[in-house]
Amino acid sequence: MKLSIDDYLDMRDYQGASTLLEFSNKKDKELWKAYCYFHNRDFEGARKVYERLLHATPGTRGRQKNSSQSQQDVRLYIACCDYHLKRYDDAMKCISEYSGSGGNTSPLKSRIVSLLKKKGCAIAVDTEQQSMDNSGSDDYVYGEMFKAAMLYAYCSFQEAVEIYKNILRLHPEFLSLNVFVAMCYFKMSYFDVALETLAIYEQQSRAGANSVFTRTLKSSINFRLYGNTLQEEELQELRSVNFLPDRDVIRHNLVVFSNGDKSLETLPDLLDIIPEARLNFATYHLIHSNFEEAYNLLKNLKPKCAHEYVVKSAVAASWGQLIDDDDILSEALTYFEFVGESPTEKDTIPGRQCMASLLFLKRQYSDAIVYLRSIETYLADDDEFNWNYGMSLAAIEDYKTAEEVLLRIKNEYYRGNLNYNLWLGRCFIKNDKGPSAWQLFSNIEKSDRIAFLKVVADEFFQAGYYPIALKAFRTLQEMNQDSKTALGLKSSCIGIFYSALTSTSKTNRLPSETQKDLIEALDILKKYDLDKSGSIVTTVKQWMDSINSNSGTWALNMKRTRS
Repeated sequence: MKLSIDDYLDMRDYQGASTLLEFSNKKDKELWKAYCYFHNRDFEGARKVYERLLHATPGTRGRQKNSSQSQQDVRLYIACCDYHLKRYDDAMKCISEYSGSGGNTSPLKSRIVSLLKKKGCAIAVDTEQQSMDNSGSDDYVYGEMFKAAMLYAYCSFQEAVEIYKNILRLHPEFLSLNVFVAMCYFKMSYFDVALETLAIYEQQSRAGANSVFTRTLKSSINFRLYGNTLQEEELQELRSVNFLPDRDVIRHNLVVFSNGDKSLETLPDLLDIIPEARLNFATYHLIHSNFEEAYNLLKNLKPKCAHEYVVKSAVAASWGQLIDDDDILSEALTYFEFVGESPTEKDTIPGRQCMASLLFLKRQYSDAIVYLRSIETYLADDDEFNWNYGMSLAAIEDYKTAEEVLLRIKNEYYRGNLNYNLWLGRCFIKNDKGPSAWQLFSNIEKSDRIAFLKVVADEFFQAGYYPIALKAFRTLQEMNQDSKTALGLKSSCIGIFYSALTSTSKTNRLPSETQKDLIEALDILKKYDLDKSGSIVTTVKQWMDSINSNSGTWALNMKRTRS
């Protein structure tokens, strides 16, 4: 079946429509070509056509009833192109040169001015709504759609949904509005409802099944519903898209779907194109502990919705703690509290996470755990949640539960983090799993190993794991010699001797493993010259000989050591 230009337009195949227009005698052909370019996001191409029309003689523009008015409308169309090309001064110039029939009043002009003001001073939505309500019946729909778009921009998604649904009741043939409604539900985390709404467009619209944007949105919803389980065929299909209007969105989403892979190569070019790119790039830096880069990305961002508040507060909290800046920490606390106490967010998962973060920063760990425990069912597989929950549990010395929660973390970057291993190591030690704590040493980056050993060596000693403490202090001594480490070595050796004494006091027998530890401790004392007089080494050797020969003189020798 041969398709007409109108068929291509109905399917939103603007590339096909513009190609067919080249061989068509359709009335107002140039205007339709510009229309196709614009909706294909080729704003530069559309602007060139509009410029030709603006400066063409009346006879070459087509047989319009009111050529002068059409020329003025073209000025507004050029302003729309300039707006999308981020040439805001040029757009305002076109607006200033516009003179419509009936004065300067034009619903389209009002909408463009509102958008331009938003770029400069973020005007209140209600101010612009008032002028739209007085429009005629045809322009009323466009005015309502503009209100919904402004509400969406200000993250008032529920109000936008209500407007879109009202328009759909009046004009059920406006099927593409279902995509906008699905977008709103997606932003509100109503993913099942978003899929159901998107299905209406896919089933009833001729363009639905082939829409790249629809497929991309559907993939995003599935990703949020089921995690990183998109089929390779689906990902490959998205990678193969070379359709200009959706290419940037797909590039951005593929980074998200791959858990941040290629963020550094992809996201910097999209910061001013895809609004979410800045937040996701900041999140990437946050996960990789590049807190300053994350903070600088969001420093000038004015949060408008809960997600933006959450990301900015998390970044501010991390950077503020690192550089010990009270002002930045105060900013983080303010944002956490704003979301956590918001009437619309306080009983949501993000709202409770924010309250938990607020209480954690205030060191009210028990209260923080109340909030975290209330949402554990929903986030038990979420690495960021398990990090915060596990740290909070460890802070109140619930080491058993803390160990279970921290071990749920799968992200390799987190598992290699110094703080993670310090807290998990402490949990192992407190839960009588000293050898497991020592095995963590191999996970530590070389640059963090000294910091790790300084903490866990003391923890091993205090818990009575003297042989492991000796290993830790010996490794630390080889990497960073100081008097405190030498004292730790000597104390660990004496701890081994004491442990051997207490373990053989009843049986008067020296197990082979204990004897091996004693010999190693004696070697350490001699190697690092920790027994200046040699009395410790001499006494322990005599005691070991007496135990091995069952002479029963070990008690006398130990008394001599203490004296």
